[in-house]
Order: sequence, then C-alpha cells, then structure tokens
Amino acid sequence: MQTTEQANEVKQETAKVWVERTLAGMTLREKIGQTVQETILRLPVERFTPDQIAAYLEAYPIGSLFIRASIAKSARNVVFKGFGDTPGDYCVNLQTFQAASKVPLLVSGDLEAGAGGVVPGLTQFPGN
Repeated sequence: MQTTEQANEVKQETAKVWVERTLAGMTLREKIGQTVQETILRLPVERFTPDQIAAYLEAYPIGSLFIRASIAKSARNVVFKGFGDTPGDYCVNLQTFQAASKVPLLVSGDLEAGAGGVVPGLTQFPGN
C-alpha cells in the first residue's frame, strides 16, 4: 500500500513531466503568450462561443484572463451579452476558455468588493 508521502511524490513527478513535456512542445510565440494577461472586455468577439474562443486562443495564446468589476458589468450589458448574467454563466464560459487553451489559464479578478462586485447573484461587500 502506498503512503501519502509516496503518493505526493508520484503526483509531483507526474506534474514535473507534464510541465517539461508541455514547455518542450511550445513555440517561442506560445511561451511569450504565457506572460500575457488579457482583460475580458478587450477580447475581439461578440459572443463567447466555443469556436470563437478557440480561434482567439489559437491566434493569441495568452496565459491568463482578468475580470474586473467595471469590465464585467460592461461586458454583460454592452459587448458580450450573456457572458456573465449568472454565476453559472461565468463558470461555463471560463470552462470553455480553459478547454480551448493548450495550457491552463490563470484567471484573476478584481474582487475587493467580493465576488458579487463582478458576478451578479454572489455576495458583494460594502464599499468604503
């Protein structure tokens, strides 16, 4: 029977192999793209369909996405109708981005007002 420590060593070795294999298979452009963080509102798509997201990530292999409250609200109301009307919408759309990306994306958000400052229906903290 494997101990927890042995299982963790196997997981670490598996992760190390994945990282080395992934880096070896990336072009210089893709490696540079990993240093780029894109803001949702700036993405040149009108609706977040799997095909549009895949095409964007193929053309621009970014490393992370940033969701800011004012951007998310603008995206909801003006540019990306339906991106984030509910917490479930955010989840589905972010999963679509992750599935289309060759390397897992880092997703960050402007959450000092709580997740409700970005995603309707979630807890929003009071302002200053």
